[in-house]
Amino acid sequence: MTQGADARTIAVLIVEDRPVARKVLETELGEADDLRVAGFAKNGREAIERVKELSPDVVIMDIVMPEMDGLTALAEIRKFSDVPVIMLSGSHENAETLQHLAKKRGADAFFLKPSGPVSVDLYRIKDELVATIRDVVARERAA
Repeated sequence: MTQGADARTIAVLIVEDRPVARKVLETELGEADDLRVAGFAKNGREAIERVKELSPDVVIMDIVMPEMDGLTALAEIRKFSDVPVIMLSGSHENAETLQHLAKKRGADAFFLKPSGPVSVDLYRIKDELVATIRDVVARERAA
């Protein structure tokens, strides 16, 4: 857990290349009293570094990003950390394949962005996303 955080607070790292989607996620997650956005990364390479630097309780990561995609970053993160990772994808055409690959590489959960890559209506999955965050972190803390 992030140093100095309340034991009940869940520190979230948001990994998303689109500034609008980052802001929407930050706003939506910020409405939950027990969640705190610990930081951001805009690609997979930054995600790996932020996980090492921040030791978040959970990572929410997009799959399609520049420099290094989320699936590659997830595989690299799994080499040194068991932090729960929730993958997001705006690609509805090959969602089943992406979900399978994400699970195979160690993702704890997978969500489709409601409006595809644009992600302006992530509020539509907010309740389920927040519940999933709480669930995967509770399982990790109990382990």
